[in-house]
Amino acid sequence: MGEPLVEEDLAEEYGVSRTPVRDALRRLEHEGLVSIIPYKGSVVREITAEDITEIYIIRQALESICSKNTAAAITDVNIEKLESYWRESMRLLEEGNYQMSSEYGDKIHHVIISIGGSKRIFQIINELSAQTLQLGKVAATLPGRLEKSNEEHHLIINAIKAHDRELAGKLMEEHILSTQKDMLLALKNSHL
Repeated sequence: MGEPLVEEDLAEEYGVSRTPVRDALRRLEHEGLVSIIPYKGSVVREITAEDITEIYIIRQALESICSKNTAAAITDVNIEKLESYWRESMRLLEEGNYQMSSEYGDKIHHVIISIGGSKRIFQIINELSAQTLQLGKVAATLPGRLEKSNEEHHLIINAIKAHDRELAGKLMEEHILSTQKDMLLALKNSHL
């Protein structure tokens, strides 16, 4: 288990009563970020290899569907937005700003999900992404990870731009699988 979360300490730190802290911890438990152990308290939940595999199987299916739908519905304005985010991600990567480059990669996913998904799909993917956020920062520093991710994003954007639904979906599946492999490597390296 991870770091303990003491209600009293959190309430004091944030200047609130224990009730909103308890409510927040329950919400975090629902999102898979915290484990509440009866009569012992709450702890930050550590992510496992099984968690990563499960999360990325779900993301692979949902984001593939979103990519197919986006390829069918994309407008010129949104194509330009995707390409702009990709160019900015590349520029930041060349400057060595891995964190911001990764964030622009996330923006590409958000546009695709927003266009090709639904409110519920967007919510599910965001909750899943939150569970791997810290590990994703570690994975972004793996040699070649962001270069590979940016190239994969470029291929996906081109397939969407060409309105090729099947190719867009296939490329997104491959991209999510590639990300999953690097997340598992980052997890393994973080435990060494």
